[in-house]
Amino acid sequence: MTDEQIVENKKPSLLDGWNAPPNLVTYSRIVLVVVFLVLYVKAGPWGGDDQTLRWAAAIIFIIAASTDKLDGWMARKYNQVTELGKLMDPIADKLLTCGTLVVASVFAEFPWWATILFLVREIGITVMRFFVMERPGGKVIAAAWPGKLKTLFQCIGLAMLLLPLWVFDGGQSMPMWLSATTSSPTRCSMWRSSCASTPAACTCTTRSSDRGSADVQRDTFAAAILRTCESHGLRIACAESLTGGLLADAFVRIPGASHVFLGSAVTYDIRAKASILGVDRALLAREGAVHPEVARQMAIATARLYAQPEDGDTVIGLATTGVAGPGPDGDKPAGLVYIGVSLPRAAAALAPDPRGTWIGAETPIGTVRLDATDDHGRRTIAVELRLDGTRQQVRERTVLRVLQNVSQFTSTF
Repeated sequence: MTDEQIVENKKPSLLDGWNAPPNLVTYSRIVLVVVFLVLYVKAGPWGGDDQTLRWAAAIIFIIAASTDKLDGWMARKYNQVTELGKLMDPIADKLLTCGTLVVASVFAEFPWWATILFLVREIGITVMRFFVMERPGGKVIAAAWPGKLKTLFQCIGLAMLLLPLWVFDGGQSMPMWLSATTSSPTRCSMWRSSCASTPAACTCTTRSSDRGSADVQRDTFAAAILRTCESHGLRIACAESLTGGLLADAFVRIPGASHVFLGSAVTYDIRAKASILGVDRALLAREGAVHPEVARQMAIATARLYAQPEDGDTVIGLATTGVAGPGPDGDKPAGLVYIGVSLPRAAAALAPDPRGTWIGAETPIGTVRLDATDDHGRRTIAVELRLDGTRQQVRERTVLRVLQNVSQFTSTF
């Protein structure tokens, strides 16, 4: 055998062309994956710890995913396809998608069953690539176009999950389910097969995931509110009609809530609203309990009811009143809800006018009023919501809306 034949039959080195520009783009994607995951974790579930970090993480994810197209295009256009590039490109893709799915599942933003199926497939393919590469005469198996298409769908779905635009009525994350159904054709096929064979189990899993998502969001928002209020010496008190104690329950679920949460007056009966909270009797007789002014007065009253002399005027009052259903209450339809929020002077000074756009508000400005008559300089608003669902769903969705908006507002403190 001649030297020329030896050279010709020699297996290409994995390090040949390691510093080619397309490979440098791939390396940068791996670095971006690390930065993205750090920001994603620090932002907390649903961005509850820091919405800004959640936005930053989502943007970096999109940039990192975009470089996947760039390195392949450069390699083909400038004839710089290397063995290392063919190996590292799919690995970088898997680090991005697998890392995202694992953190999302830890945060209960994505179902574990789907992540596990995805990981089994991806890890299996990666192991196969290394096995084939190490065989005598073996070559690196580059990602084929179906795999690239799969990765594209994954990245689109995950980007929708990561962007903090997910909260709809009921706290259900629409992007979460768009992600679950578009991020992997393989996973969807397996999911449909599973549902076809065991439909009851499939329904149970879906309902469990729905409920788990809403519970995680509720706890995340409540924890963020308590954390912010404690750091600024603020307290919280509730007056509940429609929610019947669910709002208080959302706060007391969080360890250490007693440092901030004072209590809740569940004034379900219309007469109790007048006798305990001091809501104007003439207003109640004229408009009934479901009215924005009733929500405002309830919020102010509960803040005063639970205020402690040694704390001064530091209590944020939250109130809920509405029609849970299943039918209407006179001319007021089921799902009509009014939220009252009363801010003490200390809180009002920390943030801009709270009459801005509220997530889920039917008419965020028209039903919002500034409490100009309060001697203590409080700023009190009422927000109208129109919610769909069963009686229990309307009550739970009301709580989630209160927590979501108050969390968003207090994050500006």
